[in-house]
Amino acid sequence: MRFELTRSGGVAGLVRPMAVVDTDALPAASAAELERLLQAARFWELPAETAPGRPLPDAVSYELAVSDGARTHAVAFDAHSGPRELLALLAAVRAAARAR
Repeated sequence: MRFELTRSGGVAGLVRPMAVVDTDALPAASAAELERLLQAARFWELPAETAPGRPLPDAVSYELAVSDGARTHAVAFDAHSGPRELLALLAAVRAAARAR
């Protein structure tokens, strides 16, 4: 499974890739944890945009795209109002990318 995380917004309003994580390259326990968090977030069922209402000025937002080989889905959300489970998945993807 492949996770691609992009960050946008902030004071400069930049869009930049943050992380690409392939579970095939991770230790089995780390890959299993990402897949568990993906299921807990009900990622495949989320709409493409989860941010409510108007964006806040200078707010940071993310897009997480996941591909499992058979399907690809991307979800955009902001760092402050995204679903708790999705934010946990975000943190795990970032940690897995740093650990490589």
